This record gives sequence, structure tokens and C-alpha cells, in this order.
Amino acid sequence: MTTRRSELPVAIIGGGLAGLAAGLRLQELDVDFEIFESSDGPGGRVRSDQVGDYICDRGFQLVNLDYPDLARFYRPADFHRASKAIDVVIDSKVHRLGDPREKFSRFFSSLNPATGSPLEKFRFLKFIRGLKSQSNLTHRGHNDESFEEAMVALGIGSLYSRVIRPFAQGVFLERCDQVSAEMAYKLIQFFITGTPGLPIGGVSSLARNLAKDLPINFNTHVDEIGEGFLRFGKRKRRARKIILATDALAAKLLLGDAHIDSSLDSKIFDSMTMSTSTTWYHALDDADLDATLRIDGLGAGPVTNSIAISKLAPEYSPPGKTLISSTVIGSASENTSESSVRRHLASIWGMETGGWELIAKYVIKKSLPHHPPGKPINSYLALGERILVVGDHVSFPSQQGALESGVAAAEKIVETI
Repeated sequence: MTTRRSELPVAIIGGGLAGLAAGLRLQELDVDFEIFESSDGPGGRVRSDQVGDYICDRGFQLVNLDYPDLARFYRPADFHRASKAIDVVIDSKVHRLGDPREKFSRFFSSLNPATGSPLEKFRFLKFIRGLKSQSNLTHRGHNDESFEEAMVALGIGSLYSRVIRPFAQGVFLERCDQVSAEMAYKLIQFFITGTPGLPIGGVSSLARNLAKDLPINFNTHVDEIGEGFLRFGKRKRRARKIILATDALAAKLLLGDAHIDSSLDSKIFDSMTMSTSTTWYHALDDADLDATLRIDGLGAGPVTNSIAISKLAPEYSPPGKTLISSTVIGSASENTSESSVRRHLASIWGMETGGWELIAKYVIKKSLPHHPPGKPINSYLALGERILVVGDHVSFPSQQGALESGVAAAEKIVETI
């Protein structure tokens, strides 16, 4: 617990990536602040657990070292770099796809028509090149379309249905017909030149690294906010500025009861909902697998994607074991039976899964914020004179969206405090 002041210059509610980024930027700008986090550790959705001899992230997630607002605060000496290729399973055959500019041998496998015709792949590659050349996308707002509509309009039917859609749904944790094309394009731009992978020791090590020198009050739940104050139970603290950096649902609850002389953009407020996903961790005796993400191109079961996570980060499993991380998306995912998951994994991995040991199951009801077509991409929302709302539910659902939002709010506060 940090030393209490009668009035804080800045109070940050939430110790996830947005709140940490806001604190780090305020620290750089020499502005006093405190962070109030309801849980026992930093990171929000970016957390890991030690489950016996295994490390299990709370939902499969990779870290992109080239996110601009991550790179400014985080430069690890060691990092597990992931392949940009994916394995697409179709009729029991595995087709490896990746950017042929990264590895020329992938060009020949990319010509296989099972994953889409050469013409479809040419059209998509041309589309990707066009995105790469755009430093900033035009915000279309209410004229935005869904990512699925945009992809269908490209004329890439088989490639989209067998590769792009199943892969993208694992990124968005949402159906592609419910996702903004504008937001998707912004994320794709980062993927094109990104460096994905995992921190040593799990994603929690990223959060701990960012939080290590910040004044954070853990296990401190904020019950109410208003113009110039925040309340914990019966106790109130005064604050000149408040950065609300909770997840979308917690923000909506706090803002619904707040007495503020300004209202949220209804499009943003109404879309402050979050997707549900379920991540399964299974272990098997060490197997000859690599760390390439696998998807089912025919969508013949509940699993959205699966990866031998310990082949990417060996410390995730003890010697002699392989840890498999598999994701199921949607609100019904928590009720998906393990037997149906195992059957689908047997098809995806081409091996018997009945003997795999269940290590952990995470039902994550706050996986990612929804970002439907027409929802604008903002840096932050200013409510009244004192409150700024930040997070990837305000900007765009990703680690970069959360970090970018927190940094922008901190810089705005310095202009007005």
C-alpha cells in the first residue's frame, strides 16, 4: 500500500495494461498518481497461473513486441519468438501457410488449392500490401462494415472460409460477421510486421515487469466514482483527475452510477460488452510436435485453435511432457463438453487424445471487448472535467489498444492538470 495523500493529483482505477501504461507515462512526465486494483496482482486479463508443474496463461495470448506502446516500456532480454505460419487441417491433412516473403519455401505450399485458389491468395496478398502501405486508416464510423462483409467483397471465398475466418475468430474471440472491418484492419497492420511470442515465464511476467516500480494498491475495490472523488466502501478519496482503466463491464457499472455532467457516446456505451471464451490445457507425454498454431479449416468441431504451447515456451511444462492450449469461443463455450473437445483435438492433431491429462480449464467471461461495425476507435473518453475512460473497449480490442489508450490519457492529463 502506498502512502496516503489527502488529495491525489491522479487516481487510476484498474491495474490492467491500460492502467499500467497510464501510470508509466505519468511517471515519465513526473506527475504523482496511485493505481487502485481490485485483484491481487497486475495485468488484468494478462495473467498466468502455476498449476502444479505447468504454467497456464488465463486464455491463450501472444505478445507482440512491436506494438508501439509496448516497445516504449518493455524490452525483454529474452523472449520466445513465435512462428508467423499457421497449420490448417483439412480432411486430416495439414497445410502450413505463412507469408512467402518471410520464408520462400512457404510459397509452394501456399499454391495448394485445398486452402483457396492461387487467385484468391493473390487477391488477399494484394490487399495486405495495400494495408501495409497505409500508416493511418480512414475512420469510417457509421459507414463501417463487418470484417466478413469486407473479406467476401474481395472475392476470396474458399481462402476466407477455410483459413482467414477460423484464424481471425481466434484473434477476435468473436464471429467475423460481428466485428468491425476498420478495427480488424488496424490489427492486421500490426500483425504484418509484428514480432509475436511469449515472455519467459508466462504473460504474467510482462505485467509484473511493467508494474514493478509503480505505486499500486492491490485488493482495493472502487465502489463509486464522481467528479473529483472515488469511494471504497465507506471511505472516500479526493482526486483532481481520475483515469478509469477497468475492463468494459466494470467501467459500465461504475459509470452507470456516476454523477457526471457529461454522457458517454451511446454507440460506445452500448457496446461495452465482452466476449466469452474457454481455454483448455491438456498434457501428454512429450510428442514430436512444433509450436505452430493449428486451426480446423472445415470447422468440424468446437475448437477454434490449438497449439503445443510448451514447444514455444518450454518452461510451461515439466521435462518429458507437452502442454497443449486449445481455445473455444462464444457464450456457450463454458458448457462445451470435454469429450467433444477431445474428439475435435484428435482430428486437429491426428492422434488419440483419450489419455491426455486435463491440467486446467479457464472460462473467461471477459475475454475481449466487442467492437461491432460502426463503433469508433478512440484514444480515450473525457467525461466532465475530471474523468477519463480508457481501455481497449474504448480504442480497439488488443494489448496495443489498451496501452495506447492509457498513454494518450496520461498525456492529456498533463495538459490540463
